Amino acid sequence: MAACSPDTPSAPEAIVNAQTAAVTEPSDPPAPDKPLLPEKRDLEDIDFSNFSGKLAKYTGLEIGQSRVEAIENVRLYFAPGAADTILKTSQLSFDREDGSVLIFTAEGFADEAIKGEEIYLILSGPRGEQKLAAYGSRIKCWRGENTTEWQVEACP
Repeated sequence: MAACSPDTPSAPEAIVNAQTAAVTEPSDPPAPDKPLLPEKRDLEDIDFSNFSGKLAKYTGLEIGQSRVEAIENVRLYFAPGAADTILKTSQLSFDREDGSVLIFTAEGFADEAIKGEEIYLILSGPRGEQKLAAYGSRIKCWRGENTTEWQVEACP
């Protein structure tokens, strides 16, 4: 599945995740979960083909939105629905003269199937006049065949 918004075929070239042992058997402690975001990332390390415009359709994002509108849509989308839910979020920004790429990651959803979600925005134009050119989303699931890698299919 191509990484893009529903209306954009691809990202512009220039902007480019305890098990308990039986009582009679000792076991090693469970390995801690990998953080959803590595400590350092470069724009060139991001594979935009591993994102889905279809998954991002609920974000309210639309091609042509201003930078402020697009960021606000992502923040509202990640806003917890219940008062007892606290999401852990992070944001990366890669700014260039001709545009920016923003990556938003959230974990701690009330939905027990979703471990985390990541949304990218590609904004074109000079800072202050940037417009949304492409976007996509990907998720990590707590259950199913793939619980360690980002994916573009809904969690089971």
